[in-house]
Amino acid sequence: MILQQRKWNSPCNVSKWSGFTLSQNKGDLVTQKSVTGSIRMKIILAAIISLLMIPFASEAQDSLVYTNGQKLSWDNFRAAPNRKDSARAEISTTIQMKTAKVNIWTGGYTFSAWGIMYPGRSWVKEGYRSDYILNHEQLHFDISQLVAKRLELHINKQKINGANQARVASIFQEYVDMLFELQDRYDRETSGVINPAEQAKWDAYIRNELKEIEKQTLATAKKH
Repeated sequence: MILQQRKWNSPCNVSKWSGFTLSQNKGDLVTQKSVTGSIRMKIILAAIISLLMIPFASEAQDSLVYTNGQKLSWDNFRAAPNRKDSARAEISTTIQMKTAKVNIWTGGYTFSAWGIMYPGRSWVKEGYRSDYILNHEQLHFDISQLVAKRLELHINKQKINGANQARVASIFQEYVDMLFELQDRYDRETSGVINPAEQAKWDAYIRNELKEIEKQTLATAKKH
């Protein structure tokens, strides 16, 4: 089972929900939301679950997996800018989760989740390669990692097995919604890239949360 959800054009300033579509194709559920704003930064928030222990080959060719202390550079923004877009930069960031192992005695699943950034879908316009804007983009990636690890901790407490696919999808959807909400709130409160005071607050908050979630993840891993 693969569940995928994408959100396009997250607002950086004034936002307006302009559309919502839901479609099914070959068993996959795809939900797309569109947002427009006076200053926009495209954020693709795709979340993928695989209940099989297989690599994400189709996504692995152009992806940057989040690691502790992962720092982006403008070299990671490789796509050609959309000159018709009012955004200064666009980042494509994702959360993914897959089965890490299966207990042969109980059939219980243990999941791993992480944030991913797609350089080939992310870009920056000339004249906007500042450290401040890059930091703003970095925090979108950090937020994806934070929500992915929260998801990982939560779902691994649920005693999931092969008979619980609907439950997995439900939990997954809850954290996808959380991800959307947190990314939108971040952009609203920082006014995109033009509110240094709020940006500093978010920097401190998200990075502290990442440190705490890493401690919890390590403590949980020792129990398994």
